[in-house]
Amino acid sequence: MSRRSRWMAWCCLLAVSGCGKAPTAWQPFESSEWGFSAEFPGPPTAETGGGPARPRDVGDMFTVRFSAPETYQTYEIAVYVSTSDREPLLARLQDYYGSGGDATPGSSGKLGEHSWSESKYVRGNEAKQVRYLVVGNRGYVLLVRYLLDKAPSNEEVSKFFNSFQLIGG
Repeated sequence: MSRRSRWMAWCCLLAVSGCGKAPTAWQPFESSEWGFSAEFPGPPTAETGGGPARPRDVGDMFTVRFSAPETYQTYEIAVYVSTSDREPLLARLQDYYGSGGDATPGSSGKLGEHSWSESKYVRGNEAKQVRYLVVGNRGYVLLVRYLLDKAPSNEEVSKFFNSFQLIGG
């Protein structure tokens, strides 16, 4: 085999090996202040505060997210601190995240002694899968947002949701 033939064969091998989806490098994130850890499918960014768009009777807010513009997917965890006992925090979060979409209830389970529930919301070609968990006056919302024709695999969503752990007191 000539040098040129080997070079062409090597280039073809590299091109074919790059055709599949590259494995995602999951990144750990931890916040002792907000009491959780999780893994994201890429490097997440965090912010404290937030704009005027938030559920009723919520004070402090913390958000950490990873967005992949090439796939229109966003993985996000939002933490809300309730400032009122007038209405259960879970109901306020479900109203806020479920507005404007057709809801499909999902699974439910426990994380330690705390119960969580999931829902999927679809509006047009946009969807979001949401897991809700309330611990005391804090509401944790895990969210995966995507276009229906670019949906992440069930395994990716499960990995994100199941990586979430409460830490600290």
